[in-house]
Amino acid sequence: MTTTCQICGGALTPYLAAPDPDDLAGPRFTMLRCTGCGTGRTTPEMSAAELAGFYHAGYFGEVGGLLDRPSIGRLRALALRRRLVALQRHCPAPARLLDVGCGDGGFLALAARAGYQVQGLELTAAGRDVTSRLGVPVREGNRPHRAFAGETRFTAITLWHVLEHDPAPAELLASCAQVLAPGGWLVLGVPNLDSLQARLFRTRWYHLDLPRHQVHFTERGLVAAVRAAGLEIRATGHFSLEYGVFGMYQSLANLVTTERNLIYRLLRRGTPLWPETAAARRDRLHLGLALPLLLGPAVLLAVAEALAGRGGALLLAAQRPITPSA
Repeated sequence: MTTTCQICGGALTPYLAAPDPDDLAGPRFTMLRCTGCGTGRTTPEMSAAELAGFYHAGYFGEVGGLLDRPSIGRLRALALRRRLVALQRHCPAPARLLDVGCGDGGFLALAARAGYQVQGLELTAAGRDVTSRLGVPVREGNRPHRAFAGETRFTAITLWHVLEHDPAPAELLASCAQVLAPGGWLVLGVPNLDSLQARLFRTRWYHLDLPRHQVHFTERGLVAAVRAAGLEIRATGHFSLEYGVFGMYQSLANLVTTERNLIYRLLRRGTPLWPETAAARRDRLHLGLALPLLLGPAVLLAVAEALAGRGGALLLAAQRPITPSA
């Protein structure tokens, strides 16, 4: 078992234990936390094949779920546009863009319409199948330097909530740096283990998601990991509509339901609105009563934590130096 932090080399000590939110009756996983940079690590360690078993098709969104409804789709489109704005702020189109861990391909499709020359990289078959429906080019893999060996380098690479899923994030960042052109940009987002919501809700925090989240970043740990890949930090941010506000909203809702992450399940995973069991129906009634009351506090708390530099998600932009440092 790993006993030292792969980011800074500090000692790892037990921090919390929780089950997979998709299987509350299943085995519990332990997060170890670094005494130096605060980065968390999920244990026990698993092989790639074992981890793949925790990614079912519904993880990427099932056709026929609430996401297909126009009103919900508009909210998701707004979140994707905010990602695009974050990229455009540092690397406007035209540019050759690689989205690593492109999932359902929504961001790639939006970036293509905005003038970027897009390419996706996705490890899981479920993600590739969904992405293929949008007509965006996607290759298989999780290490860009292998998937694009000897090809023209990318002007921009995005990692939207992908890095925390990788058991070896330092290796992934180094791989991205290898295919990034001099002066090119890396823009990424990860959940923030130092956020107010992480501290308040602990095992009921929406973004905990054990064991799929293998590494749990603090700003200090993330900055150190990106710098170790040879990139220069240009900007950091703490507010996210998609992960900050919604993360707070879902975490608050987790306090009033026995089923974990029920809002997310209804949106993404085709979960029935009115299930067969009485306990599940009670969960939905409790959620329906609580949702209007929780929205205001969720927004206020998410804004407050972002202003305090403790937002639910971290946004980071880094650049590959045009000339290597001495």
